[in-house]
Amino acid sequence: ITMSGIMLVVGSVSLGALLVFLKVKVISLNALWKILGIILSVRTIIRLQGIVAGFLEGVAPLSNAREYVIFLIETILMWVGQGVFIYLLFYSFGFTETYHLGVNAALLLLALTTVAITLPSSPGHVGTLHLMCVISLEICGLPTTEAFSYAVVFHALFNVILIILGIYGFMGER
Repeated sequence: ITMSGIMLVVGSVSLGALLVFLKVKVISLNALWKILGIILSVRTIIRLQGIVAGFLEGVAPLSNAREYVIFLIETILMWVGQGVFIYLLFYSFGFTETYHLGVNAALLLLALTTVAITLPSSPGHVGTLHLMCVISLEICGLPTTEAFSYAVVFHALFNVILIILGIYGFMGER
């Protein structure tokens, strides 16, 4: 655990708390924009207003504390599940033995591939996901060919899992 990691977590939690406070009207949006208007440009404020409006629209269905707690637990379980998936794939490729990849490498891969899927790309995140996966694994000491092989299998298996869960969810709605 590094100081930058701690600061990232504290910053993320603070931003999340601010957005939740905005949602439940603890802090007035107008007051927030006035405060930020002192240090930020009008153009930046307009961009931030769009981001915050989108967030508030996204969490509009969450109407009470219980729903927020359920949402938080589901989010944590999703991230842990993805981390376990990445680590198990490391293990199946033999990377835990050969290159001594552990939880830190899985977290790095999870973080960078998450950034990759937010970037504009081709359908299915083909290209950007693979590039970030290869970069993550090269940082951890893997050769490019093995990193790329991992990236292709990782992407394929993850999509298969998503398709299966999507079919299950669709059948449950009927």
